[in-house]
Amino acid sequence: MRDKRKNVMLYNKASYSIGVDIKSDMHLWARNILLKAGYHNVKSDALRQYCSLQLRVLDPKPRKILKSKEFACPVEKLEALSKFEEAVKTGKNLIPYMSLKILDANYDDKFLYDWSFFHFHLGIKPYYKDPRFIERSDQLLITYVDMNHDDTMYFIEVRPHVNEVWYDQQLVRILADNWPKVIEKFLFKGQLSQTISNKDLKMFREKTHVNTAVDLGDGRVYLSMNWGISGAGTSARAGIRSDRMLNDASRMELAIQEQVDSICKTINLKSSKRSNNYTLQMIRPGWADYLFTVRECNVLLRLLLHSDGKLSIIVGDDIDSIDQY
Repeated sequence: MRDKRKNVMLYNKASYSIGVDIKSDMHLWARNILLKAGYHNVKSDALRQYCSLQLRVLDPKPRKILKSKEFACPVEKLEALSKFEEAVKTGKNLIPYMSLKILDANYDDKFLYDWSFFHFHLGIKPYYKDPRFIERSDQLLITYVDMNHDDTMYFIEVRPHVNEVWYDQQLVRILADNWPKVIEKFLFKGQLSQTISNKDLKMFREKTHVNTAVDLGDGRVYLSMNWGISGAGTSARAGIRSDRMLNDASRMELAIQEQVDSICKTINLKSSKRSNNYTLQMIRPGWADYLFTVRECNVLLRLLLHSDGKLSIIVGDDIDSIDQY
């Protein structure tokens, strides 16, 4: 099998050597997950896209629903709203109610990245162009979800499906008036030099990729509630998570480099094809806990990195047995 990794490093010690490229493997891992899940437009920076989709797609699990005092739903959408509420409360997959763009791995939802607002279509029947989704609607349900505590969905309003809704700061006011404790950590302790209009916010967010605060005009000023957007127009939060994962991969590679002999000796105790040279390919990342396949002998290797830089080295034939440790 041809190695598609770009920068496989060969780490040598007195008697043994190990080839490994965790960063490239992480992008391959993310790419495979996205493609298997049905996402398209997967790019070379698949890890960043994977982290972005972790924000854009809510895990299916039961959630509590709270509604703002301003909340109202058009009569013709009540049945659709009821079905959506049932899906939220019972933990069903909510992707069918979302934008068709949700399956585009390279799409950036700046409305979500800025304010942590999710929007859902209020339809009942399958969409005729793509039955994986429900029918598109001219009314959207706007909701807020705290990505750190996502067990509750806050229903803000039902709004007409028009472009202006993505920049309407009144939505932030409704959230702040109804649940001030939920977003108090984003309250800015200071004043803005000028008030930003909805039109200004659209220009800053879409054209220049500049994050702006929302001034409610009564002393309350709120920063981006989902960490905002990067200079490239992508999710700043996803970028930070991706960078942290890659930095963690660098720490693991450094530990491997320092403990080549111990790793190879442990593999040799398990493998019938003993060698002084091994090549590792990561198949599952984790914060300081990585799972590799050893190319030369087809065994699994799990490495756990401790705070002192030492590794716990575990080898096995299958994931279930190796995960017991």
